[in-house]
Order: sequence, then C-alpha cells, then structure tokens
Amino acid sequence: MAGGWTLDGGVLDQIEDTVTDGVLSARARLPAGESLLFCVECGEDIYGIARGVDDRPVNPDRERKSSGSETTFETNLLDTTRIETEIAALAEKVFA
Repeated sequence: MAGGWTLDGGVLDQIEDTVTDGVLSARARLPAGESLLFCVECGEDIYGIARGVDDRPVNPDRERKSSGSETTFETNLLDTTRIETEIAALAEKVFA
C-alpha cells in the first residue's frame, strides 16, 4: 500500500487494483468445461451469468417473474400455530 506522498487517488487506485486482482484470481480458479458454459435448455450463457457477468440490458418495466417476502424473528418459532400465522402473513405480502 502507498505510503508517504502519493498522487491524488493513488491509495484508492492501489486498493481497487488489489480487489480486482483478487476477483480475477478467484475467477481463474473456478471450474470450467463445456457443460458449464451454455445452458442447452434455456439458451443462456450460464457460466458468465452465474458469476455475475451479465451484459444484458436492465428492463425495469418487464413482467415480474417472481416475488418474495421474508421476516427475521428474534428467536426461532416453535409453536405450530404461530408459524402458520406468520407464513400466512408472508403469503399475503407476496400476493398483495
């Protein structure tokens, strides 16, 4: 890491380079092979997409394909009636 006098942004550049090197190194160690590159059923380049490399344009107005809801509780729920009540409430949020 830079020390003493550095150009403006020099330390940040070194940090970014270190992170980039780490990401590239990790990606290089991922398994590879023909079956990992292309999804025959869906016609997608799943290798890149599964690793967060996706150059497809974002369309915020497309039809929603999924929906979800979650809640974190202070403690584990053990009472069946309470669990069913909470699941019903989550389902209401999802289908609202």
